[in-house]
Amino acid sequence: MRAALDPAHEAVEIRRRLAEADPGAYLPELAASLNNLGIRLSQIGEVRAALHPAHEAVEIRRRLAEADPGAYLPELAASLNNLGIRLSQIGEVRAALHPTREAVEIFRNLIIVEPRAYLPELASALSNLGIRLSEVGEVRAALDPAHEAVEIRRRLAEADPGAYLPELAGSLNNLSVSLAGVGEVRAALDPAHEAVEIRRRLAEADPGAYLPELASALSNLGIRLSEVGEVRAALDPAHEAVEIRRRLAEADPGAYLPELAGSLNNLSVSLAGVGEVRAALDPAHEAVEIRRRLAEADPGAYLPELASALSNLGIRLSEVGEVRAALDPAHEAVEIRRRLAEADPGAYLPELAGSLNNLSVSLAGVGEVRAALDPAHEAVEIRRRLAEADPGAYLPELAGSLNNLASVYEAAGDLSRALPLYEQALADLEHVLGPDHPSTLASRNNLASAYKAAGDLSRALPLYEQALADLEHVLGPDHPSTLASRNNLASAYKAAGDLSRALPLYEQALADSIRILGERHPTTQAIQGNLHSFER
Repeated sequence: MRAALDPAHEAVEIRRRLAEADPGAYLPELAASLNNLGIRLSQIGEVRAALHPAHEAVEIRRRLAEADPGAYLPELAASLNNLGIRLSQIGEVRAALHPTREAVEIFRNLIIVEPRAYLPELASALSNLGIRLSEVGEVRAALDPAHEAVEIRRRLAEADPGAYLPELAGSLNNLSVSLAGVGEVRAALDPAHEAVEIRRRLAEADPGAYLPELASALSNLGIRLSEVGEVRAALDPAHEAVEIRRRLAEADPGAYLPELAGSLNNLSVSLAGVGEVRAALDPAHEAVEIRRRLAEADPGAYLPELASALSNLGIRLSEVGEVRAALDPAHEAVEIRRRLAEADPGAYLPELAGSLNNLSVSLAGVGEVRAALDPAHEAVEIRRRLAEADPGAYLPELAGSLNNLASVYEAAGDLSRALPLYEQALADLEHVLGPDHPSTLASRNNLASAYKAAGDLSRALPLYEQALADLEHVLGPDHPSTLASRNNLASAYKAAGDLSRALPLYEQALADSIRILGERHPTTQAIQGNLHSFER
């Protein structure tokens, strides 16, 4: 990818000289070269450097479109789309909305005059708008453009499958992500499945062109299946995505090693989800090894991905009880993201907060609860500043950090500080995401657990009961979170002395957990331990 930079720069220099001598003839070509240069810079991780050519391309095409709208409005809309992507990449997610919306408006006006020519471009702009809206936390608003993009591309694909089926699959993937973002995890499954079906047919006819896209759709399907609690079913697409990308990477490492590392990360998460925590270590380690090699060769492009892989490895090590070993990748992820955030706060401060959260969990896991408070507090401070500037985008993340800080205080035995933080986190999530979002349900469960730990069963029990009822309604009776909630409610009944309600709930939770997750899963073992202690 770096090799493509020199000719991209040279093309801009040549066309700039030509445009200075003859603007009428060469300004359009200069704008095209600037667009191309911005894309190339973005591909190698120089996201801030990519912003200047993206802005200049918009400025040139805006002047051209003012003089001759018929000839240059489509090119202006394309440059506005690109500018929105570049702004998003440096963390200016709200600023990215304006050019993306303008691109949609331009294409919407163009299809009135010439629908056949510009409907595909409108669908692309709508897909981008849905992504941008999700990034600023307007997850419900993101659904409309995501749905409309699917509807347009479905009509186009019915008329010309060869030309538009690939784009329909992309829009279906985006729609499934948007539906999951508003907590409609079951509804998100259908478009994810359809995207895989389309791309599988395309890849069978033309593997070279469509296998990479099939792997991407399989990764998305695995994530969606996990979200609805079908953790065993999620393993097949996760494994297949790794197998495809491994073959692609063997043939062309430069193009496909980064994607292989991403699929390995996803596979490790899926394996952990079914309780195969030791098997999850190998793909997590391999993802780190690949991304470390890539980052050594090209730090700008791959250091952020290395930090993500290190975070995942730390979590996986903790799950197998290697809590001290988990500290090294957790610390390294923080160090990398701190350096990145110092150079570009807008793009990397949110990720730094996430790594600080993970580090605090790792420190608490080895009993260093006092040391865990510093990164937990720093994560809250960062996300509070981000949420003050853009509540829609960052209040849910702030709530996550408040939950984490509360859990550290709880581990330190300081429930007087933990409880207000749990309460604030739940209130924020109910306000931003709604009462039935999976993140809100998890936060409600956390607060109930804290009340129970404080001995306040009169407040804990109704919350536990509400949490279980909501989880059964939203995620289904067999979701792993529902199973854990059933176990929690049984424990609360036991603590309240209501043994007649506790015992059947424990027995149901254990039977369901063995059936769904297997006997070796940590949730199953936890329920089994609780039931054995109850029987003794």
